[in-house]
Amino acid sequence: MDLYLNPNPADDTTLEFNQTELDRVYEDVRHYIVGVPMDPVAAGFILGSTRVHDVIALHSSVVTALPDEVRYANGVVAGVDKVGQINGDVTILYAKRMGSPLPPIGFADLSPNENECEKVVTLFPYKAGTAIFKGHIVLKDSTSMTSGVDAVVLQASVGTFAFSCPYAAAYSTKNMYELLETQALTVGAAVFNLQGRVVGVLSACGMTYDVKLANKTGYLSDLFLRLQNNQVDVNWLKFLLGSYLKISSAKSSWVSNSEASYVELDPCDI
Repeated sequence: MDLYLNPNPADDTTLEFNQTELDRVYEDVRHYIVGVPMDPVAAGFILGSTRVHDVIALHSSVVTALPDEVRYANGVVAGVDKVGQINGDVTILYAKRMGSPLPPIGFADLSPNENECEKVVTLFPYKAGTAIFKGHIVLKDSTSMTSGVDAVVLQASVGTFAFSCPYAAAYSTKNMYELLETQALTVGAAVFNLQGRVVGVLSACGMTYDVKLANKTGYLSDLFLRLQNNQVDVNWLKFLLGSYLKISSAKSSWVSNSEASYVELDPCDI
């Protein structure tokens, strides 16, 4: 049955969140959230666990140096053995597993029902804990075009959706530094539906307090499995082999494929 929104938001119960449901989602997924020390702490999430590592996905735009450690949701700090870059603006980290292995994280598509105001939550590291922000899908397809007669599609907007996440620095259009700071704190955060499945990865902040953009995660749905089966082209930038071997030097911006060195080593755990 189609779900239509009440034109009077004050009377519309379809927009409400059930606290018990929020608590359940938080407890189900918070163990997958990790913080990666950058400037400031970057948000990442665990794709799944191997025998010795947790495989963590991080948005490449926030990576300004080769990470040496991550902080898990329980406060435990673990070393990073391997860092690699793959297509789709994703950086993967192999961090030493410090607890029981986690099953692969679940992914899902957005609801195809255009009349449904889908509820989502966003989790990311905040101070010594993990923050959760509730919101709604605002626009299921945020593909945009340039203005003018010769308008073209903005490639960065392809495969994105807009949603509400009421967290931001007190920035304005006149203070781009605070906007960039907000993006650094939130970009890479996983966006979950209320079934605890990832529907997107936060990729940009809008110029309003709560609107954010996220990449749809269809291309990530089987990434962990393909990594385990050596079916992913990975540009390894750091690999542990007896001691830390930094394949590329840390830079103020992320290393491009043409600048990075490659190593012929088996990336899988044995």
